[in-house]
Parts: sequence; C-alpha cells; structure tokens
Amino acid sequence: MELALYAFSGFAASALGALPPGAVNLSVVYTTLNKGARKALPIILAAAIGEILLSFFALHCTMFVEDYIQNNIFIQYVIAILLIFVGVLMLWKKKPKQEVEKKKKNNAFIKGLLLSVINPPVLVFWLLAFAYLASNTSVMVRIGLLQLTLIFFAGVFLGKIFTLWAYLQLSKKIEKKAKHLTKIINKVIGAIVLVLGSIQLIRLILGA
Repeated sequence: MELALYAFSGFAASALGALPPGAVNLSVVYTTLNKGARKALPIILAAAIGEILLSFFALHCTMFVEDYIQNNIFIQYVIAILLIFVGVLMLWKKKPKQEVEKKKKNNAFIKGLLLSVINPPVLVFWLLAFAYLASNTSVMVRIGLLQLTLIFFAGVFLGKIFTLWAYLQLSKKIEKKAKHLTKIINKVIGAIVLVLGSIQLIRLILGA
C-alpha cells in the first residue's frame, strides 16, 4: 500500500506539472503534426528522463533556488527572449528539406532532454511539490528511503510519459480529422509562444 502511495504521488505530481502547455508539450505537438508520431516518441522518452533529473535536483535544493530564479533578472530575460525566438521560428520556418531531416533525425532525444531539464518554472514546481508532500502528506521522499524514493521517481517517469502521450494522441486526432489545418495549428502555436515571450519581456522592461 505504501509503495502504491509513493508511485501514485510521483505520477500525479509529474502529470500535473506537465499538463500546462510548455516547451516540451508544444514540441511534441509540433513534431507530431509535421513529422509524425514516431518522430515525437524520442522527445517524450527524453523529457521523462529529464523530468526525473530535474525533480531529483529539486529534492536536493532548498527554497534558495526558487528565490534565485525569481530574483535573477538575467535568467528571466533569457527565458523571454528564447520564447520569442521559438515563436518567430515556428511562424516563419519553412518545411525542411529531406536532406536536412536526415541530418537532424537523431537530435529529437537530445532536444527533448534539454527542453525538459532547462526549465526553471518546472524546477520551481518541483520545489513546491516536495514542500507540499513533506508538510501535507505521509509521503516523505528522502535519499535514505531508497526503495520508496525509487518508486516515487518511477511514478514521475510514467506521469510525464502519460501526459505527453496524451498530447501526442490529441495531435494525431487533429491531424486525421483536419490534416489541412496542420500549418494553421503550427502558426497558432508559434503565435502563442511569441505572445507569451513578448508579454514576459514587456513586463520585465516595464518593471525594470
């Protein structure tokens, strides 16, 4: 029963954290619509591994990390600029040639891993999640509790895969029902990312 509780807690926390549209989710949707579901699978697997690494790192951190991210204006500017760059790229990028696809086909795993690990908002989420689990539940994730901790992170892995798999399946349904809308959807996703980055950058400039 205790093992199931730890597995479910890791699964639920990971699925909840991955549910809001983010860089990894959008990458899965974009790749599925443009290159097929098979090409998105390495991204999902790498993102799940990255989620374990990120949550494991959060387990060893204190609230100092959260304060550092919130108070370090440079990191916030970098995130905003990267969002704008990705949005512009998705809006105006043309379909790559087949030769380029061959060169880049093995980069999906690395892409998913980087998008998952280099994600300050998710790091903050895990810091808060561990703080909540420690103060409001009987789930105590500690290195000393090796078996329970491993079960918890197995749940984290499965929770991430489950959520991203749901995004992939949704993308496939959209593609089957309205394949001609693929380009429009890509533009919409790019526009959303661009707007989010622009709002963040404007907020930082006005608040400076």
